[in-house]
Amino acid sequence: MSYRHQLLQAYLNAGSLFPESLKCDNAIPFSKDIYNTLIQSAIDECPNLLEKTLQCSRGIEVYGTLYEADMYVLVTITAESDLVLTLGKILLILIDKEDGDIYHIVTLHDAELISELGIYVLRTTHGPTESTCIPHNTLLDFAPLSGYNYKGKIAVALKTQICDV
Repeated sequence: MSYRHQLLQAYLNAGSLFPESLKCDNAIPFSKDIYNTLIQSAIDECPNLLEKTLQCSRGIEVYGTLYEADMYVLVTITAESDLVLTLGKILLILIDKEDGDIYHIVTLHDAELISELGIYVLRTTHGPTESTCIPHNTLLDFAPLSGYNYKGKIAVALKTQICDV
């Protein structure tokens, strides 16, 4: 009987078995006019977005995974002569208050594999002022990536295997 009681107490003290779907403590109402042209141009690509009641934040937690500004998310994979990833550097995160939908405002960067080290190095940007709005549910990988300095360039290491190389 005491064993069952201990199990029940451990279960009750552990809290929720699953993390909250969305946790954002520092969100503020979004107003397009107060942001720079880089963010405004990304919002203009999604005209339906301005009709929603939005909040913005520099960091949120989705199912226990933290997404913050200056982290990278995987947007597309291109198989040219070599495998090329398109990563988005998070500038701002938008949350639809009514639906709970999440949108990342990102700048796009191509990255190529350095197979000896197993990292991807950002080789070019799509343009100094090119940004876009990406719905969270369209990301190719759930894990955000941190950028590291490698020989004067930014490098990222994938946390999961995305395809056969």
